[in-house]
Amino acid sequence: MSIEHIERFREFIDDDINMPKAVSVMWEMLKSEIPESSKIRTLLEMDRVLGLGVEDYVGFEIPKEIIDMAATRWQYKISGIWDKADLMRREVLQKGYVIEDATNSYKVKRKL
Repeated sequence: MSIEHIERFREFIDDDINMPKAVSVMWEMLKSEIPESSKIRTLLEMDRVLGLGVEDYVGFEIPKEIIDMAATRWQYKISGIWDKADLMRREVLQKGYVIEDATNSYKVKRKL
């Protein structure tokens, strides 16, 4: 994550919610030479304030392999096969994704 960009972004948000300047920091960061992985983490952090739903855009698609693994894990879970469900959760986590369970469903997110 780019701490420099996050601090400047927060500074403008704290300045009477100066969105134009905060968004300009976001664009500056996206055009910068920092590594792509840092750009993604920084953008997602900024989006927690902006609420644009950036994670839902095409660039953040969950790979089919991960979707399939999560679906298999869910079947193990609802069948009470806890050891296999836990193993699948760990495998998904090792691949950089997190499974969040709800009452009757689950959601897969990129691990930050």
